[in-house]
This record gives sequence, C-alpha cells and structure tokens, in this order.
Amino acid sequence: MTPALALFAPSFDRGGVERMLAQLARGLADRGFAVDLVMNRRSAHYLADLPDRVRVVELLALADRPLAGAVAYLRETRPAVLLSSKDENNALALAARRQAGVETRVWLRAAIAESSRVAGQFFWKRWQSYRRMRRLYREADGVIAVSRDLARDVAEITGLPLERIQVAHNPVVTPEMFDLAARPVPHAWLEAADVPVILGIGRLARVKNFALLIEAFARLRAERPCRLILLGEGRERSRLEALAARRGVAGDLAMPGFVDNPYAFLARARLFVSASLSEGSPNALAEALALGVPVVSTDCLSGPREILGEGRFGPLVPINDVEALVRAMRATLDQPLPAEVLRAAVADYSRDGSAREYARILGLATGRGES
Repeated sequence: MTPALALFAPSFDRGGVERMLAQLARGLADRGFAVDLVMNRRSAHYLADLPDRVRVVELLALADRPLAGAVAYLRETRPAVLLSSKDENNALALAARRQAGVETRVWLRAAIAESSRVAGQFFWKRWQSYRRMRRLYREADGVIAVSRDLARDVAEITGLPLERIQVAHNPVVTPEMFDLAARPVPHAWLEAADVPVILGIGRLARVKNFALLIEAFARLRAERPCRLILLGEGRERSRLEALAARRGVAGDLAMPGFVDNPYAFLARARLFVSASLSEGSPNALAEALALGVPVVSTDCLSGPREILGEGRFGPLVPINDVEALVRAMRATLDQPLPAEVLRAAVADYSRDGSAREYARILGLATGRGES
C-alpha cells in the first residue's frame, strides 16, 4: 500500500515533536489515509497500538546509514508527500530527495521558534543557523508552522512570504488522553486536596526555565502551603535540585523524571505553569486546558499567547519576571476559571481537527470520502 504521506523523523525519541507526529499519524489513519512513520530504529515511545494504516519504516534496516536508507526508501516507496520536522531531519529529507531523483513533495514542519533558540549565541553561530534555515526552507515544497507567531518567525528568518507558510494546530487533544487522565492517582501528594499541587512538564533544559518556576514557587510557598511537581528529565536536574535546596523547598518539590502517563498527574494538579523562554506550540499548556486545569504561562515566542487567547484563558507574564509569575500563580489559585471555559479554549487542537488541517494543506488525496 503506497502511503499518502511519509512522516519523516529519523531522530525519533521521546520528545514533544515525536509525540505529535505519532498522534498526527493516528489522526490521518483514522481519516482513511495510509501513513508511513519513518525513523532510524523503531522507538519504544508513543508507538503502541498504532492503526493498521500506519506503517513504521526503519531506515537502518534498509541501509547502514540514515541517508542511504532514506534514499532507498524514497526510490522504493515514492510517497506523494514527505513531511519532516527538526533541522537535522529536514536536511536529511531534502538530501535524500535530491539523491533519489523522485518527485515526492517535501514539506518542512516548524515547531520551534529559531530566533528565540539562538538568541543567546554568538553572532556567527546565529548567522550560520539562519543561513542553514533559509537554504532548507527555500528548497522545500512548503512549510507548516504550529502557530501563527512561529509562522511570522520563519518568514522573518527565511525571507519567505508569510502567505507561503501554512499554520496547522498540533494534534494534542485525543480520546486516549482522557482515559489516561482517569487512571489511579500516581503520587501521594495528589491525594491531599488541602495542599494544592502546582505542576510543570518538559525537558529539564534551560529553555524550559524551571529555575524561574522553582524561585516563584519558593516565594509562594513562604505565603501558603503548596507543592511543586516537575515531570521530565534532562541535564538541568542537579542544578534545579540544588536551587530548591538553597531556597528551602526541596521537601515540597518532587521530580519523578519522565513518566509514561503525565495526564494522571495533570488532571489532579491545581495549577499548571509554563515558565519557558521559548516554545513552538506548548503541548502541555493545551493539554492542561483540555483537562480543565487552570494555567499560567510566560508570554514567550511562540504559542502561549495564541493558545491562551491573548490572556483570556490564563495569565501571560513577562519572561524571567519572577514577581509577575508569583502574582499570576497566586491569583489563579485563588480565582481559577471554570473548567468548561478552559476546555473550550483548545477545541481546535483535537487529533481529528489537526489531521483534517494537515490533509488539506498537504493536498492529500481524499481519505474517507472527504472533499
């Protein structure tokens, strides 16, 4: 069965991009499309119970190098469209298309605000990053950004006209998410209704700025009983643990690492906080809203302002402003918005809705009788 679409992710691991690609594959399969999910080696993450219309292709089973495997895959399968996400994958996808000599259309999916990612780097590194991005994105047949702000960022860096950059929502809200959220309480703190739990989710990396969240939590904890759980793993763990110890809140901070079911945590939290320096479209923020959990976010590029409706569905605070973050957390705990209001904010982020957007933008042949 020739796929309508190949989702190209050789570096597939356990990040948010990979999770969204797996959900997009499910959504497109549900709409009647055959989809290949292409990676170096089959991952242990996010691929359980894939529909029959989704085939996992392992490049390193076709050749000893990812590029050679990608060339062999394109020559043999010739998908109508290949959609790639992440810079290292994008370069590989375009190089493979050139070497394979096929007519497969290559689209690139922009999921991270490049201008924010390289903001603190030396001029030469920023210039190299932008030059590489301009070359790749201009060679591609099309570009999809996961938020409007991100589309503008791509346009400014690459020089592509804004109207040539399409926007499609991430497939965040799924039926399985609600089933997982209803599973047993995963942590003793979440059983104590009298002590509110604040939750953060993401890689323990500087871009997520969990140090700011711990500092804000420490100041809030000095006023009232509360606890903080951070889900995720990364190289910042020891620095964050040391900060919590210095601020005297280590006993009220839990860092369980990467968990397979963050939704059971999220559904029982009193508040979700994103303190990021940069985002593409923050999935955990949309997931919290879908589960009716009040949120606070930094007003970073890109995504939070769009998801939160310019602040109607949760406070937006300046990046690195700890006092503003404390005030927003305090106010949201004291006067949370109704759950039904929060859920309505992310109606466009369903798996089926996202799959419909991608199918339209990519010009895929109709799946289940769609026009």
